Amino acid sequence: MAGDTREVHQRDIGEPSNDDAQRVANEMRNQEPLLAMKLRTTHEDPEFMSTFFKASRLHFIGTWKARYQEILDSLPPPPALPPSHGCERLVFHIDMDCFFASVAVRGRPELANRPVAVCWGTSNNGSAEISSANYEARGFGIGAGMFIREARQRCPALVTVPYEFDKYSATAEDMYRTLFDFTPHVQGVSVDEAYADFTGMGEAGDLASKLRAAIKERTGGCCASIGSGPNRLIARLGTKRAKPDGHWHIAQAQAAACVAELPVSDLPVCHPPNDLHGLLYKSSWIVDLPAI
Repeated sequence: MAGDTREVHQRDIGEPSNDDAQRVANEMRNQEPLLAMKLRTTHEDPEFMSTFFKASRLHFIGTWKARYQEILDSLPPPPALPPSHGCERLVFHIDMDCFFASVAVRGRPELANRPVAVCWGTSNNGSAEISSANYEARGFGIGAGMFIREARQRCPALVTVPYEFDKYSATAEDMYRTLFDFTPHVQGVSVDEAYADFTGMGEAGDLASKLRAAIKERTGGCCASIGSGPNRLIARLGTKRAKPDGHWHIAQAQAAACVAELPVSDLPVCHPPNDLHGLLYKSSWIVDLPAI
């Protein structure tokens, strides 16, 4: 809830306190060499730009394609897509839940059930930007792109942890290699998102359950949500209903009705313009588009 500053209580007597969670977060920061460096420029440090990019979330995301290509290069070329034999295709959209935050909480019981966000900064008045928040934090209206000062106002007990890019890379590779264990027909989208074709391999619910369990086991506890349908667009819309940590299938026969119920803003290919049509974008439902 936006503006909610309710206190976060322990759910069980034996559950670690918020002090324990903050202690773990401080230890993570103390172990991060990038946070130990003083402010400087290329005048003081010739390696400044290299170090700067090492600390950049956008740089990490932007260079993921090269790491993904290394995974592809280690695998045999995929065969042609199997024929559907008159049946509809079965496409999965796999999206890791709160990926950076999930990696942070994994293996750290002190952070379990606590509102956690990934961010370089800690100051209550700071302008550092949050890149990932778990569902406990999202319950306070905290999300990616929010400044830390606003997040602290919404949830004073918020636990902020630094980036762990090496762990993100390793976990993403675990996720992708799990996908390739199931099917050779995988299309990477980002470090935490992919499409995969499962046509002719079985029933959607059973396949999704097995895949989600395999990803969770191989990544050490990170959950994935899966949407499935006859094409990538419908599968991705299914993922919106599957989150968190679930699966939602939209069959071809149901696709038109399901899509009609959604706002235009749910379409991943739509981007809000900056003119008057932006109002239309925000208020229109897909079912109304033919009349516009």
